[in-house]
Amino acid sequence: MSTFKKTILIISLIFYSLIFAEYFVRIFSPEKIMPRYVTSAPYGIRGNIPNSTYWHTTPDTRAHMRINSAGIRSDKEYSYTKKPRQCRIVIFGDSFFMGYEVSLEDSFAYLLENELNIRGYPCEVINLAVSGFGTAEMLVALQEEGKKYQPDLVIFQWHESDLDENIRSNLYSLNKDTLVRKNNKYLPGIKTRDWLMQFSVYRFIIENSQLYSALRESAATKIKRFLAKNTSNSQSRTPPHSDNIVDATHSTKPLVPYNIKLAVKLLLSAKNYSSSINAKFMVVDVPVKWKNQEMYSSLSKLPKDIGSDLSIVTPINKFKQLESNNNLLYYENGAGHWNVLGNKIVADQVTSTLINSDWLNSFYAMPQ
Repeated sequence: MSTFKKTILIISLIFYSLIFAEYFVRIFSPEKIMPRYVTSAPYGIRGNIPNSTYWHTTPDTRAHMRINSAGIRSDKEYSYTKKPRQCRIVIFGDSFFMGYEVSLEDSFAYLLENELNIRGYPCEVINLAVSGFGTAEMLVALQEEGKKYQPDLVIFQWHESDLDENIRSNLYSLNKDTLVRKNNKYLPGIKTRDWLMQFSVYRFIIENSQLYSALRESAATKIKRFLAKNTSNSQSRTPPHSDNIVDATHSTKPLVPYNIKLAVKLLLSAKNYSSSINAKFMVVDVPVKWKNQEMYSSLSKLPKDIGSDLSIVTPINKFKQLESNNNLLYYENGAGHWNVLGNKIVADQVTSTLINSDWLNSFYAMPQ
């Protein structure tokens, strides 16, 4: 057999093996297809690819992702200058706030804006969430981009995964309890992703192949573990539930793990920065729930007195009440994000909190 024929045979075998593997995954272990159209932002961290449109498909749902020219999930364009007497809310988070697995119209940001406007408060909600963000990246995005939108209210999402994401990004560290900027960039795999995204064949694969999606998720998990291991220290890996830990001197004062200290400092820094640009600051809790596991608040990972320093909204009680009546709030066969009802409940909670606190009434009462 000639070398040419051998080459053709090998290529054919590889091709048919991949086709077989694709169908095997689809039949016996259906995988979610959730491509991440992410690139580098001008300020050194990840951002959504501007003007991109693509689909997310899971065993539970199918959602169309539409990104505007500024990398915001929206059908609208936003000016840095806001309209007179209009409240502007800028939100920061990961895939939960970005609205993975739901349509734009069913996402938290859209529902929050719509609910506030229905109640007579003409607010504009600008969604600067990016899948994979931790609190450290949110803080950078606030300081570099979010401030340009002249926010009256800044909302940070809080999820327990932020504890690892903040360590992994290596953007900030603590020096004797003082938060310091450690690195100017965190762009994991972005150069390779940008190069691959030039090819239509690659874009077709990431939007349609369950086999690729399964392999990518497996590789991403391993890479995240590697990065976390190589950027953490012994303190940062202490389990979050550490109320009973005592130091070598047998002090009764519990030791606070490094990753929790860092997270608290990042949240407080975001609050202080928001105040410096005349914006109110709020944190929204993302309760943790995966399939049949018991639901709990991500706030349980933080010090119990954190609420005295931050304005926090948590839907945990409402979530537990609804789930006890067999109302699902998360997509359980996909990537585990809020479903339509979950997004609506969180938007309702934030809306009620803002109105009940009288902050919005005070805002509109002020001379503009």
